[in-house]
Amino acid sequence: MVSVAKRAIKAVLFPGTRPRKILFGAGKGVILCGDPSHNGQRYLGLAELEIAREFVRFAEQSKSFCDVGASDGWYCLVARKHNPGLQVVAVEPHPRPDTRMNLELNDVYEGPAFRWIYEHCSSTGKSLDDVLIGLNEPIFLKIDIDGGEFDALSSGVRTLREKVCLLIVETHSQELEQKCIELLQGIGYRVKVIPTGWYRIVIREQRPIPHNRWFTAVRT
Repeated sequence: MVSVAKRAIKAVLFPGTRPRKILFGAGKGVILCGDPSHNGQRYLGLAELEIAREFVRFAEQSKSFCDVGASDGWYCLVARKHNPGLQVVAVEPHPRPDTRMNLELNDVYEGPAFRWIYEHCSSTGKSLDDVLIGLNEPIFLKIDIDGGEFDALSSGVRTLREKVCLLIVETHSQELEQKCIELLQGIGYRVKVIPTGWYRIVIREQRPIPHNRWFTAVRT
Protein backbone atom coordinates (compact mmCIF):
# COMPACT_ATOMS: atom_id res chain seq x y z
CA MET A 1 0.00 0.00 0.00
CA VAL A 2 2.85 2.40 0.80
CA SER A 3 4.48 1.96 -2.62
CA VAL A 4 1.13 2.46 -4.35
CA ALA A 5 0.57 5.66 -2.40
CA LYS A 6 4.06 6.91 -3.22
CA ARG A 7 3.52 6.29 -6.94
CA ALA A 8 0.21 8.13 -6.77
CA ILE A 9 1.81 11.15 -5.08
CA LYS A 10 4.63 11.22 -7.65
CA ALA A 11 2.12 11.03 -10.48
CA VAL A 12 0.34 14.11 -9.08
CA LEU A 13 3.55 16.09 -8.49
CA PHE A 14 5.23 15.06 -11.77
CA PRO A 15 2.57 14.04 -14.30
CA GLY A 16 3.67 12.45 -17.56
CA THR A 17 6.93 12.08 -19.45
CA ARG A 18 8.44 15.28 -20.82
CA PRO A 19 11.64 17.34 -20.52
CA ARG A 20 12.12 18.79 -17.04
CA LYS A 21 14.91 20.54 -15.17
CA ILE A 22 16.42 18.83 -12.17
CA LEU A 23 15.33 20.86 -9.16
CA PHE A 24 17.96 20.09 -6.52
CA GLY A 25 21.31 18.45 -5.90
CA ALA A 26 24.48 18.06 -7.94
CA GLY A 27 22.51 17.92 -11.20
CA LYS A 28 20.40 21.02 -10.54
CA GLY A 29 19.59 22.69 -13.85
CA VAL A 30 20.26 19.62 -16.03
CA ILE A 31 17.30 18.84 -18.31
CA LEU A 32 16.06 15.27 -18.57
CA CYS A 33 13.29 13.67 -20.55
CA GLY A 34 11.85 11.01 -18.29
CA ASP A 35 9.07 10.02 -15.98
CA PRO A 36 9.72 11.39 -12.48
CA SER A 37 7.06 9.10 -11.04
CA HIS A 38 9.58 6.28 -11.63
CA ASN A 39 12.77 8.23 -10.92
CA GLY A 40 11.68 11.02 -8.62
CA GLN A 41 14.79 10.89 -6.42
CA ARG A 42 16.92 12.16 -9.29
CA TYR A 43 14.69 15.19 -9.79
CA LEU A 44 14.87 15.94 -6.06
CA GLY A 45 18.63 15.50 -5.82
CA LEU A 46 18.40 12.35 -3.70
CA ALA A 47 19.46 9.61 -6.13
CA GLU A 48 22.88 8.24 -5.13
CA LEU A 49 23.26 11.25 -2.88
CA GLU A 50 26.06 9.45 -1.02
CA ILE A 51 28.54 10.15 -3.84
CA ALA A 52 27.36 13.62 -4.87
CA ARG A 53 30.01 15.65 -3.02
CA GLU A 54 32.93 13.50 -4.15
CA PHE A 55 31.58 13.35 -7.70
CA VAL A 56 31.43 17.13 -8.00
CA ARG A 57 34.88 17.55 -6.44
CA PHE A 58 36.46 15.02 -8.81
CA ALA A 59 34.75 16.59 -11.84
CA GLU A 60 36.02 20.04 -10.92
CA GLN A 61 39.59 18.76 -10.44
CA SER A 62 39.80 16.78 -13.69
CA LYS A 63 40.43 17.42 -17.36
CA SER A 64 38.70 14.26 -18.61
CA PHE A 65 35.74 12.18 -17.53
CA CYS A 66 35.04 8.57 -18.47
CA ASP A 67 31.71 7.01 -17.52
CA VAL A 68 31.78 3.21 -17.80
CA GLY A 69 28.13 2.23 -17.63
CA ALA A 70 26.79 5.55 -18.90
CA SER A 71 23.17 4.39 -19.26
CA ASP A 72 21.12 7.51 -20.14
CA GLY A 73 24.06 9.93 -19.96
CA TRP A 74 23.08 11.36 -16.57
CA TYR A 75 26.51 11.44 -14.96
CA CYS A 76 28.12 12.75 -18.14
CA LEU A 77 25.74 15.71 -18.02
CA VAL A 78 26.35 16.32 -14.30
CA ALA A 79 30.12 16.21 -14.78
CA ARG A 80 29.96 18.71 -17.66
CA LYS A 81 27.67 20.98 -15.64
CA HIS A 82 30.39 21.36 -13.01
CA ASN A 83 33.26 21.47 -15.52
CA PRO A 84 32.14 22.45 -19.03
CA GLY A 85 35.67 22.01 -20.38
CA LEU A 86 35.81 18.29 -19.59
CA GLN A 87 36.72 15.87 -22.34
CA VAL A 88 34.08 13.14 -21.96
CA VAL A 89 33.96 9.48 -22.97
CA ALA A 90 30.77 7.52 -22.29
CA VAL A 91 30.92 3.72 -22.44
CA GLU A 92 27.60 1.93 -22.82
CA PRO A 93 26.80 -0.76 -25.41
CA HIS A 94 23.04 -0.35 -25.05
CA PRO A 95 22.06 3.25 -24.19
CA ARG A 96 18.53 3.90 -22.97
CA PRO A 97 16.00 5.05 -25.59
CA ASP A 98 15.97 8.60 -24.19
CA THR A 99 19.76 8.99 -23.98
CA ARG A 100 20.26 10.96 -27.19
CA MET A 101 17.40 13.29 -26.33
CA ASN A 102 18.83 13.90 -22.86
CA LEU A 103 22.16 14.93 -24.39
CA GLU A 104 20.59 17.18 -27.02
CA LEU A 105 18.33 18.87 -24.45
CA ASN A 106 21.55 20.01 -22.76
CA ASP A 107 23.31 21.00 -26.01
CA VAL A 108 25.67 18.01 -25.88
CA TYR A 109 26.49 16.21 -29.11
CA GLU A 110 28.94 13.51 -30.09
CA GLY A 111 32.22 14.92 -31.36
CA PRO A 112 35.85 15.43 -30.34
CA ALA A 113 34.87 16.61 -26.84
CA PHE A 114 32.20 13.94 -26.27
CA ARG A 115 32.64 10.37 -27.48
CA TRP A 116 30.23 7.49 -26.99
CA ILE A 117 31.67 3.96 -27.13
CA TYR A 118 28.98 1.38 -27.92
CA GLU A 119 30.88 -1.60 -26.49
CA HIS A 120 31.39 -3.44 -23.22
CA CYS A 121 34.43 -2.36 -21.23
CA SER A 122 36.11 -5.62 -20.20
CA SER A 123 39.04 -7.95 -20.77
CA THR A 124 37.11 -9.59 -23.63
CA GLY A 125 35.54 -6.40 -25.03
CA LYS A 126 37.12 -2.97 -25.33
CA SER A 127 39.74 -2.69 -22.61
CA LEU A 128 39.78 0.21 -20.19
CA ASP A 129 43.32 0.96 -21.38
CA ASP A 130 41.95 1.46 -24.92
CA VAL A 131 39.00 3.52 -23.69
CA LEU A 132 41.28 5.94 -21.85
CA ILE A 133 43.79 6.46 -24.67
CA GLY A 134 44.32 10.15 -25.42
CA LEU A 135 42.49 11.51 -22.39
CA ASN A 136 44.16 14.36 -20.55
CA GLU A 137 45.06 14.03 -16.88
CA PRO A 138 43.69 14.02 -14.30
CA ILE A 139 41.17 11.48 -15.56
CA PHE A 140 37.95 11.08 -13.55
CA LEU A 141 36.64 7.55 -13.97
CA LYS A 142 33.19 6.38 -12.84
CA ILE A 143 32.34 2.69 -13.12
CA ASP A 144 28.91 1.15 -12.54
CA ILE A 145 28.32 -1.97 -14.62
CA ASP A 146 26.38 -4.36 -12.39
CA GLY A 147 29.04 -6.96 -11.61
CA GLY A 148 31.78 -6.32 -14.18
CA GLU A 149 33.75 -3.78 -12.13
CA PHE A 150 36.79 -5.94 -11.37
CA ASP A 151 37.11 -7.15 -14.95
CA ALA A 152 36.91 -3.58 -16.26
CA LEU A 153 39.51 -2.31 -13.79
CA SER A 154 41.81 -5.24 -14.59
CA SER A 155 41.71 -4.28 -18.26
CA GLY A 156 43.03 -0.79 -17.43
CA VAL A 157 45.88 -1.48 -15.02
CA ARG A 158 48.54 0.00 -17.30
CA THR A 159 46.75 3.35 -17.54
CA LEU A 160 45.80 3.34 -13.87
CA ARG A 161 49.47 2.84 -12.98
CA GLU A 162 50.85 5.47 -15.34
CA LYS A 163 48.29 8.29 -15.25
CA VAL A 164 46.69 10.41 -12.56
CA CYS A 165 43.20 9.01 -12.13
CA LEU A 166 40.35 9.68 -9.71
CA LEU A 167 37.82 6.87 -9.39
CA ILE A 168 34.30 6.36 -8.13
CA VAL A 169 33.24 2.73 -8.44
CA GLU A 170 30.02 0.95 -7.48
CA THR A 171 30.37 -2.72 -6.63
CA HIS A 172 27.58 -5.24 -6.53
CA SER A 173 28.87 -7.90 -4.14
CA GLN A 174 31.16 -7.89 -1.12
CA GLU A 175 33.56 -10.21 -2.91
CA LEU A 176 33.81 -7.89 -5.90
CA GLU A 177 34.27 -4.88 -3.65
CA GLN A 178 37.19 -6.55 -1.88
CA LYS A 179 38.83 -7.68 -5.13
CA CYS A 180 38.55 -4.19 -6.66
CA ILE A 181 39.96 -2.56 -3.54
CA GLU A 182 42.89 -4.98 -3.36
CA LEU A 183 43.70 -4.45 -7.04
CA LEU A 184 43.74 -0.66 -6.69
CA GLN A 185 45.65 -0.65 -3.42
CA GLY A 186 48.21 -2.93 -5.04
CA ILE A 187 48.97 -0.30 -7.70
CA GLY A 188 49.19 2.63 -5.32
CA TYR A 189 45.67 3.93 -4.77
CA ARG A 190 44.11 5.07 -1.52
CA VAL A 191 40.59 3.66 -1.31
CA LYS A 192 37.67 4.90 0.80
CA VAL A 193 34.38 3.02 1.02
CA ILE A 194 31.36 5.33 1.05
CA PRO A 195 28.79 4.14 3.61
CA THR A 196 25.12 4.03 2.73
CA GLY A 197 23.38 7.15 4.04
CA TRP A 198 21.38 6.80 7.23
CA TYR A 199 18.46 8.46 5.43
CA ARG A 200 18.02 5.31 3.29
CA ILE A 201 16.03 3.89 6.18
CA VAL A 202 13.27 6.25 5.05
CA ILE A 203 14.27 7.30 1.51
CA ARG A 204 14.90 3.98 -0.13
CA GLU A 205 16.36 3.44 -3.58
CA GLN A 206 15.08 0.69 -5.85
CA ARG A 207 17.99 -1.75 -5.75
CA PRO A 208 17.42 -5.28 -7.13
CA ILE A 209 20.93 -6.40 -6.05
CA PRO A 210 21.43 -6.78 -2.27
CA HIS A 211 24.95 -5.27 -2.17
CA ASN A 212 25.27 -1.84 -3.80
CA ARG A 213 28.03 0.33 -2.42
CA TRP A 214 30.42 2.92 -3.79
CA PHE A 215 34.07 3.59 -3.09
CA THR A 216 36.52 6.27 -4.19
CA ALA A 217 40.14 5.74 -5.13
CA VAL A 218 42.94 8.28 -5.66
CA ARG A 219 46.66 7.93 -6.24
CA THR A 220 48.71 8.16 -3.06
